[in-house]
Amino acid sequence: MAFSPVHSDTSSSSGDEPAPPAPTFLLQTVNVGSYIPVLLDMDESNYGQWRCSFDSILGKFGLESHVHAPPPLDERDAELRMIDHCVVNWLHNTIATNVFNIIYKPQASAFMVRSDIEGVFRDNELQRAVYFEVEFRSLQQGDISMTQYTSRLKQLADSLRDVGQPVFESS
Repeated sequence: MAFSPVHSDTSSSSGDEPAPPAPTFLLQTVNVGSYIPVLLDMDESNYGQWRCSFDSILGKFGLESHVHAPPPLDERDAELRMIDHCVVNWLHNTIATNVFNIIYKPQASAFMVRSDIEGVFRDNELQRAVYFEVEFRSLQQGDISMTQYTSRLKQLADSLRDVGQPVFESS
């Protein structure tokens, strides 16, 4: 039995058009946790890592359009709704409870869920930058190991980069 992709219009061979999304039956069997090594958590400052991993899996399966813009209502057929539900499920399964409790809305589309997640981590960037900068500049090794200390410095530097305040090597 042969299965065809959701959008079978692959007449362009120029390579300029994105690949069609993976078939719905395949998406429903994906263990998203095996592709996304981090659980998005308010306390872990790992939005950049999570987003990189999540964008990668969306690209792998040709599903970027589900989170970048809501599909027009006339295109919301049953198969597209199933794909959207798969992406919403992936989003929900890759975030910690503290993030889920903030963004949860019944019947939200993948676009809405992803937008809400981004809003949580991108809002108040200036305030968050000040907080991260103070912690970065005042962090002391104390009783923690060198590995833990440098890992925390790296997390804080990544958090600062994520809010538009990168730390330069000289710092």
